[in-house]
Amino acid sequence: MIIVNPNRMELLRLKRRLVVARRGHRLLRDKLEGLLREFIKLSREYLQVRKEVDEGFRKVRQSMVLAEATMMPLALPLSLLSQVFINSLKKEVRRIMGVKVPSFEVDLSSFSISYGFVFTSTDLDEAVENIKELFLKLVRMAQIEIAIKIMIKEVSRTKRRVNALEHILIPQMEETARYITFRLDELERSNISRLTIIKEIIRKEI
Repeated sequence: MIIVNPNRMELLRLKRRLVVARRGHRLLRDKLEGLLREFIKLSREYLQVRKEVDEGFRKVRQSMVLAEATMMPLALPLSLLSQVFINSLKKEVRRIMGVKVPSFEVDLSSFSISYGFVFTSTDLDEAVENIKELFLKLVRMAQIEIAIKIMIKEVSRTKRRVNALEHILIPQMEETARYITFRLDELERSNISRLTIIKEIIRKEI
């Protein structure tokens, strides 16, 4: 119970705080449910993208093996030492249930590896395309993974606040309000008894 001076003004102030606390608890609980829905949605999306990334790695390994088999010795590693051109990788911020999460935008329209075509094969060209697709999926997977970690922290923080209101603050305020009401009723009964006695004394003197 909150230690307060049991008077009507304090009771009125406490009831107002209780209304605000209950409204805040309801809003936070709704936010927590929304966060959990978004977390589940992100988790499912992450599992799907992770499968695509695993498949992308498999395709890259397969195409690299074919390229190595159809090219001269040392031609593949020398070709992979060539310069890589990537247009841009931009980071933006988006909101999920009021929570800021990063969003990456990749421009690979001019993605290329500047190797020569004399000692390379079309299998290497296919491998480069597979790497390009894999890179996009890796960026997407990283974006979702970061968002999930941020959402976990926000869910935990919101859950603690909901529990604090539901199990500590609101019960304390309700118990304090009951105590003040009981004390005021007790004082009222005491005043009535005292007035009754005073009236009886006055009546007898008259």
